[in-house]
Parts: sequence; C-alpha cells; structure tokens
Amino acid sequence: MAGINLAAFRLMLRPENQSAVQLISGFERTYKPILFDHIEPEIAVFGFSHARDAFDPIDLQALSGLRAFNMGMSGGTAYETRRMAQSASAAGTLRHALVNLNGMYGGAGALRVQYGFDERLLRVDAGGGPTGSVALNRAIAVTLSGAAIGTNATVLLALAQIGSGTPKEDVLAANDRFDFSRRGEWVAAARDRILNGRSWGEREPQGFRKRGEEKGALDDLEITVKALCSAGVAVHAYFTPYHVLNSACTPDATREVMVHDVLTRLRDACPAGLTFHSFDYPNRITLEGVLDARGQSDLYRRDLHPRPTLGRIIAARILNRPPVPGSLDPGSDFGIDLLTLDRSQAEAWMAERKRRCIGEWSESGRAALR
Repeated sequence: MAGINLAAFRLMLRPENQSAVQLISGFERTYKPILFDHIEPEIAVFGFSHARDAFDPIDLQALSGLRAFNMGMSGGTAYETRRMAQSASAAGTLRHALVNLNGMYGGAGALRVQYGFDERLLRVDAGGGPTGSVALNRAIAVTLSGAAIGTNATVLLALAQIGSGTPKEDVLAANDRFDFSRRGEWVAAARDRILNGRSWGEREPQGFRKRGEEKGALDDLEITVKALCSAGVAVHAYFTPYHVLNSACTPDATREVMVHDVLTRLRDACPAGLTFHSFDYPNRITLEGVLDARGQSDLYRRDLHPRPTLGRIIAARILNRPPVPGSLDPGSDFGIDLLTLDRSQAEAWMAERKRRCIGEWSESGRAALR
C-alpha cells in the first residue's frame, strides 16, 4: 500500500496534473503544504474554498508567467490560512501571494482548525520556528495515512477521466455552473432591489447561502501579511466578488475600512508591495444573469462559488495584466487598489458602490454596466 501511495504522489507532482490535484476538495490540509515544497511556486493563492475554486494553477501560471500554486482549502479558517502562509513563506520561492480576505476573520468564538489539520506537516510552527521531524511526518502522511488513500483514489479517478479525453471542465466540481433559469424569482427580486430601488420587503427570497457580512478579529491576517512580506513576497489581499444572489449586499463599507486600516499599518513592512482590492458590490461581474437574461452562469458554480473563469478575471485585475482572451470584460469599475487611496477616499469609493445594493447609483456607476 505504501508503494502504491508513493507512486500516486509522484503522479500528482506532474505539472500537467495540477488542475485536478489542486482544485479537488477534501485533501488540501494534508497534501498541499507538501506539494507546495516540491513544486516551488513563485505565486500562490491562500484562503478558503472560494479561493480554491476560483484559481486554476495552470491558468494563473499562464497569466502571471510564474509557477503557480493554489493553497486554498475547504472551510479554511483564519488560523489555518495563516499557518499555510507561514509554511509557504519559509520555502523561499514565493514572489506573489493572493490572500482571500473573506475567511480571515478569527477571534473569540471562531473555529480554529478542522478536518484533521496537522501542523506537524508545515515547515514552521506558529511562532515561525522550524517544525521538528517534518520530513518524517510528511513521509508518513504521503505513504501510510488514511488521507493518502482517500486522496489518491479521488485524484487518480479524475486524472483517468481527463486522460481518457473528458474535458477537465466536465470532471472538476470547480467548473460546474449555476443555473439562473431555475432561480427566476431570486433574479427578479435582485433586479428590482439593486437596479430599480424597489425592495420586495418580506417577500424577497433569501440569498442562496443567506450570507451575512463577515465579522471578527483580523489578528491572523496581520500575522499572515507579516510572514509573507518579511519573506520578500508581494501580497495582494482581496474580497471575493460574491454574486448578488449569494450576498448580504448591504450599503455599508465598515468591513472594507477595517481592513484598510489594518493593511495601511502594515504597508511599510512590505517592501515587495501590498495591495487591497474589494470586488464585493454590484458590478458587471456580480450582476451576471441579473443584468442580462441567461441560463447557466459562465462565472459562478452551482453553489455560487467563483469558477476558474472568474478567477482569471480577478487575477488579471489584481496583477494588472491584460484581460484573458475570451473572458468577460469586467469594466473599469471592477475593483481598484484601495491602498492607493487614503482612508476617507477608500471609504467613499466603497460606500458609493455598496449603496447600489439598495438601488442608489451614480450616473458613472450606471454607465459602467453598459
């Protein structure tokens, strides 16, 4: 069994297999820190499942010109993301890191770890010191653990399907698609409230996940940014462009201002660069299927997580790269680096866009939808 697991692990290291390996849910906490060190990425993504599903490493590598890795994980907590970033920082190969902010809220009452997260597999401990016996711990995890058996079965099945000619878009769950035609009432309610300023009140259907705004302490975010920046990594923090059907969509920029304050304090500690984008407000992307009648989404999964098609748009904007050919044009209104603005300017920029949630649009905002 150990020999089979080791052979499967070697297959997982092949560059052409990274979409299947890194986008599949369920094994990330065990395998990704180990795979990261073997692949030696220059750009990586950190966060919970909205980050994992959005960024196909092969797409990100093509867009950035850098060896790419997706460290996202299902239900990743703020502490787990921080620890993954600390381990990756210690590897010494990273040049850029995209850090999803939506899962970075911790503090009292917040879940710390889950799904068998094992810090013995990371390069460094929580204080930044070297982890004892990490090579042995990893060897056992790859060859003898239950995670190895389950992971290998899932990944090998996906690779076999792709190898037989089935497009990866039809194999990997990250590429399934939300069907707007099955949620016509949601679309109509969102259109009336956001575009026309007419709320349905109590008759308005709840969003797909009934999501509220994230709340909590940002201590783990600070440690994450400091660890990456001290390793000479350019850090790009961002809020997911939640679809308006999966969004609290409230006219309140408090969350963004809070993060702006934290990151502004850290900017001098980041010589390679620190940026902050929020895409979470009504715009061409988050209004897909509301602005225009359509069936299946091009940008969002069945559970309204971002698809890799949206990840390409996000990465291009954050990294200041040209749009990927064939991608939807997000327009100039889709996010800016809020750290180029002072606190009051950033708050005003976000507040104007957040008020679109209740149908209050500027003329330029309306024009940006065309």
